[in-house]
Parts: sequence; C-alpha cells; structure tokens
Amino acid sequence: MELPGVIAGIAKCRRDQTYTFASGWKSPLYLDNRALLGDLPVRQAISEAMLPFATDAEAVAGVATAGIPWAAFLAMRAEKPLLYVRPAPKDHGTGRQVEGPLTKGMRVLLVEDLVTTGGSSLAALQALRREGALVKRCVAIFSYGFAEELFREEKCELRALVRFEELLSSWTLGADEKRAIMEWHRNPAGWTGWS
Repeated sequence: MELPGVIAGIAKCRRDQTYTFASGWKSPLYLDNRALLGDLPVRQAISEAMLPFATDAEAVAGVATAGIPWAAFLAMRAEKPLLYVRPAPKDHGTGRQVEGPLTKGMRVLLVEDLVTTGGSSLAALQALRREGALVKRCVAIFSYGFAEELFREEKCELRALVRFEELLSSWTLGADEKRAIMEWHRNPAGWTGWS
C-alpha cells in the first residue's frame, strides 16, 4: 500500500472552501486523517510503517486526541505500554497531563497523526519530559514540513510517513488548486484566501 496515495485520498481542496487550522492559519488544503481510522488495511499499513520507530522505545505516547488511536495501534503491535498526553493537566481527579505507566528515564516514542506548526506535538513532548521521559523521536502520519526546525531545537527527530511534497506528487489536482496550495505552503500565516 502506497501511503502517499492513501493520504491523497483523504485530502480536500475545493475552490469554494477555506479551512481553519488549530493554529489559526487559513488553508485551501485539509487532510481528514480521522477518515483513516475506519479502514482496517490502512490502519495496519500505518502501524506497520511506524513499527521500526518503536524498536528502541520502552513506551509509545499519543498526542491527544488524534494521535491517541495511532499510538494505541502501534503500542499493541510493538507490545509496548501506551501513554497519552492531554493538552493540559486535568482540573479534576488526579490532575495529570500524562496518563499511563510512565517512569522516570523511560524512552518514549511520541506519536501524532499530523504535524502542521508542531504546537500540540511540542507541548506533549515538553509534558513528557517534565515527567522524566526521554523523548528523542516523534513519528507522524503526515507533516507539512513547517515544524522540523522546532523539533531539532528540542533535540527530537520528527519523522513523517508522508511529507507534503509526497502528497502533492501523488494527488491529481487542477491547476488552480495546485497553485493555491503552493502559494499557501510558501506563506501559510500570510495566505489570505482564494484569489
């Protein structure tokens, strides 16, 4: 199974639609990764592709919410404990931000479904490190390519199963759509919409 083609199958780009990301950026492009969850062969292929990244990890941690199911699939396949990281500590109960059997010094692989600016992934990375985890790698299904330098600054390798360029080369787009996506990708914070 060619994962770039799978990602192209869930990509949306319509001239009459603009999407808003969690970062606040407007975009002509949207990847509906949640659509992948219901497809057993796709889940298996993604888990299999992530498996090599878990070999030296002692646990797998998912970023809430979309990274959690992928971390669970991978943790089961790799036979590793599962952790998950909330955006903020709970304001009730135990007040924890990181859930699962984490011990200080544990080597943890961070799992995300998609990385745009890296904000939620890097916040999860920092939460794990505050709890004593050793996190040197984050694996994501897809990355737009904007956050790699931020991960390097944190001494954490970001690995994407599919990158932006691979998506574009696997996706049949009209000229207007491709132009809008490329304009957006060159300046995502400054993109003002379809012209």
